[in-house]
Amino acid sequence: KLPVDRFATAEDFGAALMNAAFGLDSTADTPTFSRWKERFATPLAIISVVLLGAAIAATAAAFKRSPNSRNDELQLERQLTFDGDVVGTAISPDGLWLAYVTDECYERDVIPCTRTLQVREVDGTQSVQIARWPRISDVLKWSKSGSQLMFTGSPDSTASTVSDVYFTGKLGGSLRRIPAQPSAFAFTPDGLHVALATGIRGRQFLVRYDVSTLAASDSVSLPNGWSFSDLDYDPGGTQIAARAAAHEFDERIVLLTLEGKLLDSVSAAGVRNSIRWEPGGHGLVFFAASPGTADNLEQVPVVGGRLVRGETSIRLGQIPTGYRGSFDISAAGRVALVSAPTTHRLDILRADRGGTTWEPLTHRTSFLAGGSMSANAELVAVTATDNVGDNIYAFSLANGESRAVTAEPTEHQSPTWSPDGRRLAYTLYSRAHSGVVMLAAAGGRERVIVRVPAEEFAWTANDSLTVFADRAFVTYDTMGIQHGRTTIPDSLAFAARSIHDLLGNASDGRIAYWSSRAGALIAADLRHHKFAV
Repeated sequence: KLPVDRFATAEDFGAALMNAAFGLDSTADTPTFSRWKERFATPLAIISVVLLGAAIAATAAAFKRSPNSRNDELQLERQLTFDGDVVGTAISPDGLWLAYVTDECYERDVIPCTRTLQVREVDGTQSVQIARWPRISDVLKWSKSGSQLMFTGSPDSTASTVSDVYFTGKLGGSLRRIPAQPSAFAFTPDGLHVALATGIRGRQFLVRYDVSTLAASDSVSLPNGWSFSDLDYDPGGTQIAARAAAHEFDERIVLLTLEGKLLDSVSAAGVRNSIRWEPGGHGLVFFAASPGTADNLEQVPVVGGRLVRGETSIRLGQIPTGYRGSFDISAAGRVALVSAPTTHRLDILRADRGGTTWEPLTHRTSFLAGGSMSANAELVAVTATDNVGDNIYAFSLANGESRAVTAEPTEHQSPTWSPDGRRLAYTLYSRAHSGVVMLAAAGGRERVIVRVPAEEFAWTANDSLTVFADRAFVTYDTMGIQHGRTTIPDSLAFAARSIHDLLGNASDGRIAYWSSRAGALIAADLRHHKFAV
């Protein structure tokens, strides 16, 4: 039992066992059967979660309302798939049927890829294949009656990434198509229409189509400047919850009227892909990043067309969702979610030991990218995707232990040690600015070196960084003061548009860079402003 459901002491429990009337008429402030039954009869009570294993899985649960807490807690029920290839799911309104998409290329080197849309009973064991195409989206939507399933995809492997909308019966059959290429879609609560967010980025419309004829019935404008990636109508059909973005660093959860007018919005920083109304229509449920390598399923109340962000509560904590956060809630209260941790390994070849075999330095359930070894060969700095953002971690080469160098909800890339190993520099992409920053390896505040997007950079001395930006190599000291600029000549302009690797030399101020577009290795002497190909 949850702590609030337990007896305060063993003596209380023993007294209840000896009391034949306990649970029938008792008014004591202890758990009773009548209170237990009342709690489980609330609208949020019978919510269970079924996990579809992507890489690994946990399982499912029920929303339980505690009389002494406003937080509802989910308890795991069961796992339904075990092949590690599920990428998206939807559960029917009655909570009895699951649709899900599997990807045979998920974390595998398989080309061309194929995705399969399947449907099964939650309590059954067999799945029915609906479609097996090169392209099927992760997002699926059931009609209110549960008789139809909507998805986007394409059976043509040569088609563009834009996909049409398709409808199928619960157990398959002939497919019907709307050639609309929406960025988001949903069934309306009356079950008679579907709503598609279409149009160019930042100038979109909400177009309704008749389910029976698939003809467009009406259209309303969506707020200017935003592009929409998910839609969900509240159970009463009075407002729409959506996920929208003005740009990469301005993801928002928004509430809209049926006419597309904005009611409210809050930042969606750290919120994963899906946003759903809870069955009673009193709040929105979503996966949110939490410290560590897992996410929390949270709920934010909605009152009077406003999101009460300050009263957000956790429904299910520490679920490994990878970067997807895919889940769905049925009208009956059952929840299906995809558990998808991504396991990547950092390997090292210890050449000094005479070996030629790569040894695993660490196992970590996140994406790892880049890598820079310190001068004393004791640490390697990498970018690791955690549940806050893309942060810099330093791994010990001796034992694989790591420490977070940064811990911000932004994107940190290309960590590089200074020649003496005292500082780290990296690129930072955030709402505030994009550029190259530096901090002391032992910790401290970040110092911005350059506030413009920089494709590549390199240390050219212990106290000197050279940044490639706008067809020039610009040198800065560790205070961010510019000390030199070497412009790439017109003869190398073609190569300058595709610099992939930049290597500094602390002794003589020279750098070499590799241009994949030109297919050339180029040396630049920054002291004398000379180039050699």
